[in-house]
Amino acid sequence: MIGDLDTVGPVFQHSTIQTVTLLLQSPASFGQLAAALKADPSMDVEILHEAQVLEQATGPPARLLNFVSYVVGVIMAIGATLGAINVMYSIVDGRRRDLATLRAIGFGAGSIAVSVLAESLVLALPGAVLGVLWAWLFFNGHEISPGNASIHLLMTWPLALIGVIWAVVMGLIAGLTPAIRAARVPVATTLRAT
Repeated sequence: MIGDLDTVGPVFQHSTIQTVTLLLQSPASFGQLAAALKADPSMDVEILHEAQVLEQATGPPARLLNFVSYVVGVIMAIGATLGAINVMYSIVDGRRRDLATLRAIGFGAGSIAVSVLAESLVLALPGAVLGVLWAWLFFNGHEISPGNASIHLLMTWPLALIGVIWAVVMGLIAGLTPAIRAARVPVATTLRAT
């Protein structure tokens, strides 16, 4: 509600002003205003940017929401990593003969392990890019209102980079044990198997 102080004040029986919001000409003038108000001994004021006021007002719920978000994110990352490990094991088991053939013609265990890790990363990166694009298209700039709060969803480049880094780490973890298994493929027995 916006109204004249002399009109609205008596209606709510308030004789003091609790908060004043100012629109400054430039961000640099914030420091000048703060210095001028602090120099006036008749005023006892706390001068804050609007972002700081909003952070103080939403502090505990925002911290709880961040905590829950990270817990859910870690649980989902663990589930996705376990699923990717399963896929990579299936890929390695399906190619046991091919891997044994590579070993027989001179490729070392390290080369085969690196190729499986690279394949795991090649599978993880497109998923990361698609996830970032999905979040950007369907969530960026939207607002959700759980209860009385209003949360503005914003997809930033640092968040996108964090998502891609998580996907790369998950891809490396998912490819690690299958890569070790691929490197240990017994050449003779695998080539004799049908």
